[in-house]
Amino acid sequence: MAGPPTVHLYEFDIDESSPAPTRHIAGGSAAYVKTLGSGTFASYLEFDGFTEQDWYHGSETKVFIFRTSSENYRIYNMRYYVPDQSALSPGVSHLQFAVSGAWAAYPAQAASGQAGMVEVSPTLPVAQNLFVQDDGVNMSGILDANVSQYIYVSLILGASFPNGRYGAGDVGSFGRFEHRITYDYTEP
Repeated sequence: MAGPPTVHLYEFDIDESSPAPTRHIAGGSAAYVKTLGSGTFASYLEFDGFTEQDWYHGSETKVFIFRTSSENYRIYNMRYYVPDQSALSPGVSHLQFAVSGAWAAYPAQAASGQAGMVEVSPTLPVAQNLFVQDDGVNMSGILDANVSQYIYVSLILGASFPNGRYGAGDVGSFGRFEHRITYDYTEP
């Protein structure tokens, strides 16, 4: 057995045009921002640029995809969660996410309770919550059609939270958000 497949997380700028049909290539579109992680990794989401409302601060929405660099595997049972949410205070703040095959399904500024967005679990979800672009459950190739759906994530903070950077886990940042994608795989 060759071991687990190499996977990548690519972040995109939601204010740019769709990265399809080259979203599977790092730097393949104007929307590409950076590689959040490759291989077996711990990757952190960083939020800043908050919009203040009367009762909450909403972050800009982050968007990224998950892909493999080998067509010699079938990846399935993909589950997205954020086990380290040390930057949050339960009940006062939360991460929310949605997955979609459509680009820019959500505006750049998040709103609390935005349609279709749900709270990100801090524990491994029981069921698959991340799918391939065509809504399929199996990822088995390396081309654009074989990447995950877009994963949209935003941060909602209670009004008492100070503006700043949240989630990076470094000096000057409030806590961290370590996000993970867990999956099963088989070799063909």
